[in-house]
Amino acid sequence: MCLTAPAVRGRIGLAAQDVAVYPTHTVEENLRFFGALAGLRRAELRACVDTLIETLDLTPLRRRRARELSGGQRRRLHVGCALVHRPRLILLDEPTAGADPQTRRGLLRQVRSLADEGSTVLYTTHYLQEVDELDSRVVVLGDGRVREDAGVDQLIARYTRSELVLRFTGHAPRLPWPGARVAGDTVYLPTARPGVDLVKAVELTGEDRERLRTVELSRAGLEAAYLRLIGAGRDE
Repeated sequence: MCLTAPAVRGRIGLAAQDVAVYPTHTVEENLRFFGALAGLRRAELRACVDTLIETLDLTPLRRRRARELSGGQRRRLHVGCALVHRPRLILLDEPTAGADPQTRRGLLRQVRSLADEGSTVLYTTHYLQEVDELDSRVVVLGDGRVREDAGVDQLIARYTRSELVLRFTGHAPRLPWPGARVAGDTVYLPTARPGVDLVKAVELTGEDRERLRTVELSRAGLEAAYLRLIGAGRDE
């Protein structure tokens, strides 16, 4: 099937990193303009604009000019202009850069909603917490090439391990534990079975148990996996 240029434009939503809205237009006017460019008309256009204004918490700002908005509010409007026509392919480049927590939550909520409805979302970000929240397929880029292409849980399992963290009064002892590392007063013990290994680790401290101050579980996360992955890639 061969699509015309207007049909293609109506299926794609793009929000680049730099905010691009018409400063002299109101929030509603900006959304109506970009919706119309994508092919929306009359009742459908009004409905899509109304829905997006509510979803992105822009209702009180509906008739405010874009130049009068805060940075986070402009960011919401900017991304909203890319989403107003509910495109099938959505390209978002650092959509929450410099955004406040409220803006970030609203945008992530809308992205998840569109993905659940069947849209394909290409989401570029350095905020790994957002990647974790979106819980989708992750492509990690480093030095100009793809380092990994997997799910969040797969990356965490592949590149990190949870650790038992034992802190002592004075210098930490060296324990006979595979992969153990010591840093000052702290021992880090990799574990796949925290409950079982906790008892074993305390027993191994022996006479040093009296100096043991705290025992914590440090769970593996996406940030640790990312740092390990990028570090491994640079060592190649």
